[in-house]
Amino acid sequence: MKKCLALIVMWATASAVAFAVTRPACTQGSIAVGQTIDNAWDAQDCVDNLGRIVDFWNFSAFAGEQLTVTVTFPDASLAPVILGLQRKSDGLVLEASGGSSPLVLTYTISETGDYYLAVNSSHASAVGSYTLTLAGTGACTTSDTVLCLRSGRYAVTADWQKSTGESGQGHAFTLTGDTGYFWFFDVSNVETVVKVLDGCALGGHRWVFASGLTNVQVTIRVTDTVNPADTKTYVNPQGVAFQPIQDTSALPCS
Repeated sequence: MKKCLALIVMWATASAVAFAVTRPACTQGSIAVGQTIDNAWDAQDCVDNLGRIVDFWNFSAFAGEQLTVTVTFPDASLAPVILGLQRKSDGLVLEASGGSSPLVLTYTISETGDYYLAVNSSHASAVGSYTLTLAGTGACTTSDTVLCLRSGRYAVTADWQKSTGESGQGHAFTLTGDTGYFWFFDVSNVETVVKVLDGCALGGHRWVFASGLTNVQVTIRVTDTVNPADTKTYVNPQGVAFQPIQDTSALPCS
């Protein structure tokens, strides 16, 4: 059984004291920088040794990124809610905050790596809905037309144009932290899939791969939000079946 450390905060006075407890293996979620997730504490979630239901959200972040984490919840009886940021490798608690809605935690990442957020009510067995937002400076913000990949560092857009001259922006949908797709004309009809991979250890670049199920003109742009001058643009010509993109020297690793 895999074990890691979970954040528990005891409230005695006006301040909070944080300490760690061993958490049994249970389902963890994933969130990307620039993403907002609606969720709820329920009986199927992780439970700490004090009977408190805890949700864990994994994410990756890069050195120097300034994170702002916000939790909002409609049920005031859940307060104080506890929010903790922990290093995934050893469970070290880097920052913690507790209180009523909206609850905000800010932190500047010192080293690129994997982290997770622990979110729970201070009341045993408390259940209820909440909204979790993970934002970061130098990172893109997910929208209907913008796909945010690799911890929100890379903003991806896809513009289309028909042979008639009609044009528009693709609608973005996140699949994983490094992959997403765009639809153009119908939400049930996927047109292009894009992923940004970390190939730094294999040649010093981040890779851009894409494929498509269309023959309209498509312009894909991948922008490094930390270094906006590093932008790659890929164009599939009008009337040509989408040609796969396998760019293993797309973007620098700095």
